[in-house]
Amino acid sequence: MFQPFSPQRTALMLCLNLALAGCATNTPQLQSGAFDADNKRNAAASTVPSQIRYDRYTIISTKPKPDQLQLLDQIINLRIPDALSPSVHQAMTYALRHSGYQLCSATGNVGVLFAHPLPASQYRLGPISVREAMQMLAGPAWEMQVDELARRICFSVRPAFQHPAPGIPSTQAIAAPSTKPLTVGGQR
Repeated sequence: MFQPFSPQRTALMLCLNLALAGCATNTPQLQSGAFDADNKRNAAASTVPSQIRYDRYTIISTKPKPDQLQLLDQIINLRIPDALSPSVHQAMTYALRHSGYQLCSATGNVGVLFAHPLPASQYRLGPISVREAMQMLAGPAWEMQVDELARRICFSVRPAFQHPAPGIPSTQAIAAPSTKPLTVGGQR
């Protein structure tokens, strides 16, 4: 005869219920509980969540990256072909091409800097930030000023380099012609 509450039947029903309960899945939430607490605290400050679930196992940040906020902190690799012989101005322009910045005009002393040929040791720079690359290309005698409003980079001579170093003739002294005629072997 069949007994409705036999110990065997009760054990069988219990096992069946446990097995079925293990197969149930929870529907995925937009964010896990740890992120919900952060979002509740930040809800008053912003309606955009700082982190979202991108797919099943990936949670990403919606905040901008540091190099997107500070454009001169972008990391670049400067590679100039050896066959070219660019000036410092051309190398700086090339380094700034995707940064959103441009160089100031080459007036005064800056024209001298921009006209110099690029040293061979600077044909390959990086990984390096745009800011550090620009200062490296300019050299230690030049101070970089950044106009954030116009997104322009300018250079000026540092005060320590305003006057020529002792023992080095100035460019005017080299260019000035001698008033004394050239003599060969003591004769005129």
